[in-house]
Amino acid sequence: MKKKFISLVIVSSLLNGCLLSPTLVYANDIGTTTTITRNNTSDGYTIITQNDKQIISYQSVDSSSKNEDGFTASIDARFIDDKYSSEMTTLINLTGFMSSKKEDVIKKYNLHDVTNSTAINFPVRYSISILNESINENVKIVDSIPKNTISQKTVSNAMGYKIGGSIKIEENKPKASIESEYVESSTIEYIQPDFSTIQTDHSTSKASWDTKFTETTRGNYNLKSNNPVYGNEMFMYGRYTNVPATENIIPDYQMSKLITGGLNPNMSVVLTAPNGTEESIIKVKMERERNCYYLNWNGANWVGQVYSRLAFDTPNVDSHIFTFKINWLTHKVTAI
Repeated sequence: MKKKFISLVIVSSLLNGCLLSPTLVYANDIGTTTTITRNNTSDGYTIITQNDKQIISYQSVDSSSKNEDGFTASIDARFIDDKYSSEMTTLINLTGFMSSKKEDVIKKYNLHDVTNSTAINFPVRYSISILNESINENVKIVDSIPKNTISQKTVSNAMGYKIGGSIKIEENKPKASIESEYVESSTIEYIQPDFSTIQTDHSTSKASWDTKFTETTRGNYNLKSNNPVYGNEMFMYGRYTNVPATENIIPDYQMSKLITGGLNPNMSVVLTAPNGTEESIIKVKMERERNCYYLNWNGANWVGQVYSRLAFDTPNVDSHIFTFKINWLTHKVTAI
């Protein structure tokens, strides 16, 4: 397919403060030919031109952490100044980290005298909610990704913005293609081996997702698997292995990274607000639920069990709420 060359025309009144290194996006035969150029200015915003129309995009990023729980949330906000739209729009892209807090119970509590049993606490659910709170004006969540239930190992979605305010959701589309069709966009991607993501809530004030353990790649065991002799074998290395119990748990490299390390969530929402809106608040709630896998030697063979609580009755759900202020006038997001 031949590439169409697109000439660049920069309106002279917009040259002040601009870096003379515009990014041209070439449009192939994708149905409707379009021309998009992006000029990054020295003042930190981007002038985006599509054919004979222009908008301005402002980017602001901030993050916050709760170290004791192993939670981090980062917000990348793209404020869109579009005179062709009847309202203000901001694309919110959430990234971060949620530690699995996987624990070897025997080692944690120094139970050296226990030789015929062991236990590990491991994550079975990660939950994310983005909560929208208006202050003076009616700010709304109008769309969000990822959508529905995603069982694939890699989650990949994008939201594209067109001049005038229309939003479209794209799945598994190359970034270059997104940038050639939309003046602004928000792309998400993360991996979830042995887990699946489902959107549990979408309204003008809240978007929520659960990333839940489904089954192991090794042996296809789930939380309810039960052999009449060996019980649940999801983390059992061998049925008759003559080793201490702590050594009969499969090694970390055979477990999902969401169990041994944690989840790197990536979600996105579109916020709209009436023209003139000054500030609003978004909150990010992170929650992690863990279960306990118990393994013991019964004299003849190993037996595994899964409990929906943690060893020694430790609380099995941890959560934290991060708060960010959105300033629509100064185009800034700030963790508070």
